[in-house]
Amino acid sequence: MFNNVPKKELHLFYVMAFFQICGLIGILFVDRNLTLSLTPQNLLITTFCILFIYEDKIKMLRFFIFACLIGFLVEAIGVNFGIIFGNYTYGTVLGFKVLNVPLMIGVNWFFLSIACGGISDMMFNKLLPRIFFASFLMVLLDLLIEPLAPVLNFWEFEGGIAPIKNYIGWFMTSFLIQLVYQKMKINFSPLFSVLIYLTQMGFFILLLFLI
Repeated sequence: MFNNVPKKELHLFYVMAFFQICGLIGILFVDRNLTLSLTPQNLLITTFCILFIYEDKIKMLRFFIFACLIGFLVEAIGVNFGIIFGNYTYGTVLGFKVLNVPLMIGVNWFFLSIACGGISDMMFNKLLPRIFFASFLMVLLDLLIEPLAPVLNFWEFEGGIAPIKNYIGWFMTSFLIQLVYQKMKINFSPLFSVLIYLTQMGFFILLLFLI
C-alpha cells in the first residue's frame, strides 16, 4: 500500500505519529499537565504537514483561512450564547483565547476537515455523498473526544455530558466546511487523510481505555 506514496508524505506521517506516541506516553506515564500544554504545538505541526505536502499552497491557505474562521465563529457563538452546541466552556489546554474560545480551535476544525474530506473523496464520486460522509466522520471523532474532553481540560459541558444538539451542531458546521472543501476541489491526499484520521482515532481510543 505504501509503495506508491510520495516519500515526503510518509516521512511527515512518521513525524506526526511520533508526536502522538510521545503525547500518549506523556499523558499516561510522565506529566499529564506538561504534555497537554503542548497540544497547540501538536495542532500546528499537523497543519504544517498538510500545507507542506499540498502542491497548490495558495488554494490550501484560502481553505485554511475559511475553515479556521468558520470553526472559530461557530464556537464563539456556541460558548458565549449557549446555542449551536449547548452550554460549555473551554479549559486552558488549547491555549490563548479570544471571546472565550482558544484560537487553536479553528486550526483543529481545519485539519480534521481536511482529513475527513480526503477520506470521503476516496470513498465516493458524487458531491452530496462526499459531504455527508465527511461530516459523519467528523461527528464520529467528536463522539470519541467528548468523554475525554473534561478530563483533558479541553472543554466541558454544563452537566458534564454533551447534549444531542452538540452533535447536530458538529454535523451542520462540518457540512458547511465540507461543501466549500468540495467546491474548491481540494482533493487532499487520500492516504495521508486516512493516516491523520486513524492516528487521531487511535490516540483517543487508547486514552478512553487507559486514562
